[in-house]
Amino acid sequence: MLISELNKLSQEEILRKAIKEKDVLFLARYYFNFDLSPNQVEIVRKITFFEYKRFSISAMTQYGKSRCVAIAIGLYLILNVNKQIYFLSPLEQQSLIVRNYLAELIQRCPSLLEITDLSATDEEKLTVQTSRAFQTFKTGNWYRVMTCHDNADNLMGHGINEGIIIVDEATRINNEAYVKIMRMLTSNPDNCMLVELLNPWTRDCKAFQHYIDPDFHKIHIDWRTAVKEGRTTEEFVMQQKRELTSIEFTVLYESEFPMEAEDSIFNLNKINEAIKRDVVFDADTRIISCDVADKGLDKTVIMTGRLSKQGNYLVEKIYYEDKSENVNIAGYINNIIQSDRYNFEKLRVFIDTIGLGAGVVSNVKQFVELNGVGNCIVTGCHYGEKPVNDDERFHNRKAESFFRLKALFDENKLGIPDYKTLTNELVSMKWKFSSTAKIVIVDPDKSPDFADCLVYFCWFNPEYQGGYLSA
Repeated sequence: MLISELNKLSQEEILRKAIKEKDVLFLARYYFNFDLSPNQVEIVRKITFFEYKRFSISAMTQYGKSRCVAIAIGLYLILNVNKQIYFLSPLEQQSLIVRNYLAELIQRCPSLLEITDLSATDEEKLTVQTSRAFQTFKTGNWYRVMTCHDNADNLMGHGINEGIIIVDEATRINNEAYVKIMRMLTSNPDNCMLVELLNPWTRDCKAFQHYIDPDFHKIHIDWRTAVKEGRTTEEFVMQQKRELTSIEFTVLYESEFPMEAEDSIFNLNKINEAIKRDVVFDADTRIISCDVADKGLDKTVIMTGRLSKQGNYLVEKIYYEDKSENVNIAGYINNIIQSDRYNFEKLRVFIDTIGLGAGVVSNVKQFVELNGVGNCIVTGCHYGEKPVNDDERFHNRKAESFFRLKALFDENKLGIPDYKTLTNELVSMKWKFSSTAKIVIVDPDKSPDFADCLVYFCWFNPEYQGGYLSA
């Protein structure tokens, strides 16, 4: 606002004008005596005025994102009635960070203090009451502080009708707990905001999936932005870069998820390159792969594509469904074989043969034999088998096959569809050394059905031998 304009307006008119124009720079100064930097203004405005329903905020360490969120919630409480706010995080002390900033704002802001339900008569009691885990307001607003450690069973029964859920340290919350958090939004999702504050330590979490999800509005603030805004100095940041590991610096100062953590198998950049790549030249082979659902929450996934004489793979289509009968899965595959038997020199079918998959393999092999499809070979894929080429390095066929897939990504010999679930599963895959110093795959909590199906799609074939890269 211009000074000349302010001089002509009453205080009430000034506030109305600031609210109408979403001038949070002025509002933060007026109510809380706090000066916001340009990107802090963006954070506060978008939360205060509900500009998006889903947020991911990743900012350089010590940038002040928690304080910004507290200011935004303080303004939200002043400007609204009958709203609910949850502060969630994996541990209690993390949940209290934003709440404690908000408690400070309540104590020093007469407008906020006036609407808070308090019975305090002195400063000491006021401090105690504003630091409660559940706080109500005379306007019908309230906030609650809760943890969501382990599986977050304590969130069951809690929900939000109109308001905001703040999730701090979102990358530290496991997938099962996140199901409970998202369930809280169910009753009225269009009138509820989810704000995730994160330090991007790991990609094996829902917070990473949301961070790359176009439905989530992303606010990213790295050290360069912080230097421009006077939040730190380049000299200090460069000192930290010399002292920290590459991953630590990427997370804390670049505020980005590492493209490849030390225990990750796949590099996110390579995955994104493969999504944009059409690598097949003179394809002579049709490939069909299938991961058969074996548990209640698993999915049956089928991929079809091509393989060239140069050893380039291209996944063209992905089909999936919840667990189904073996005969139906086999029938779907058999239909593909029948339609492509004369279109390709070779047909190669790779099916998970563990558990229920064995029946599908048998059914498809029988179809090929009875119908005389002489150019089709059906292979059962078993992760528990011995490695084909390097049993000194890999614990089993599973580890060898995942690193074969890694080699295809790294050597630019693979193209895949832009499919979010597949990407999420790939970036979440990890490895470790066994007690015998061999590479083993770390199984995620949820079966990576799409990633497994891609491994089967590129299952080692002596006709097209692929290389291996060091872990």
